Amino acid sequence: MIRKRKLAQWRLGRNVGAAVNIYKGSRGVDRMDEDEARRLRRLQMMMSMVMSVIGQDPGLTLEEAADMAANARRAALTMFPGKELTYDLIYRPRLQRLINERFRLQKAGGDSAAAWSWRFPKKSRAFLVIV
Repeated sequence: MIRKRKLAQWRLGRNVGAAVNIYKGSRGVDRMDEDEARRLRRLQMMMSMVMSVIGQDPGLTLEEAADMAANARRAALTMFPGKELTYDLIYRPRLQRLINERFRLQKAGGDSAAAWSWRFPKKSRAFLVIV
């Protein structure tokens, strides 16, 4: 059992100190890792579902898609407080690209690389600014 955990951590690229702590039988570190892994799986599943709905629901409007993205961001930051930059680096570009493709948002000049940007005000309502 311990050997499997150690191998799994090695595959994940964890540092040697954490693997040694689990090898010694430190259950606190193991529980924290399990909790973080559970929250990460929940976040991945939630983002997958949000992206599926945005990409496949024919009756979805642009405003509803923006609200779904804002709610997903709020839920992700509730699960992982203080990780705004990480969310903005990983999930925000994916959602922007998906919404851009789904609703065919473009600039007046036809350049779709930076067709729109998101603003998240303090009231936690998302709105789109078409650039």
